[in-house]
Amino acid sequence: MQEKKYSPVDFYEFNKSMFDLIFDIKRFLLSEDIPPNLSLMEYLVVFTVYFYGPMKMRDISQKVTLTQSAITVIVDKLEKEGYVRRERDSDDRRVINIISDEKGIEFCAQGLQNLKKMYDKGIEVLTDKEQESFLRMLTKISDSLKQQK
Repeated sequence: MQEKKYSPVDFYEFNKSMFDLIFDIKRFLLSEDIPPNLSLMEYLVVFTVYFYGPMKMRDISQKVTLTQSAITVIVDKLEKEGYVRRERDSDDRRVINIISDEKGIEFCAQGLQNLKKMYDKGIEVLTDKEQESFLRMLTKISDSLKQQK
C-alpha cells in the first residue's frame, strides 16, 4: 500500500474551493450562454462533440460520464434541433459518428466568446507566471485523475 503524502493544503478547504469554482462556472454559463431549450448536459454534449470532433455515442458517454441510453436521448434532441447530426463512418459503414451541425458550430463559436469573457474575468487576478503555473497544475491533476480510473 502506497503511503499518503502530507499535504499542506487542508482537504476540506481544497474541496470547498473546487466546488465554489465549479458552481461559479455553472452559474456564469447559465446566465450567459445556455439557451432556455438546452439543459446543462445537452450544452456539454454540444461542446464535447465540437471540441473532440466526430465521436461515437460510447465516446461521448465516457467523456461526459452519462450512460449511453442517456446520451442517445440527448443526441436525438440535439439532432432534431440542428446542433449535431449522425454520419456514417467512411471507413466502416457500421459505425455512426456524431458531428457538429451548422447550428452547433455557430452556437459553440458564440459560446467560446462568452467563455473567453469568463476566462478573462477570472484569470485577470493572476500574473502571467501564475497563469502558466495554474494551467500546469490543472493539467497535472487531470492527468493523475485519468490514470486512477
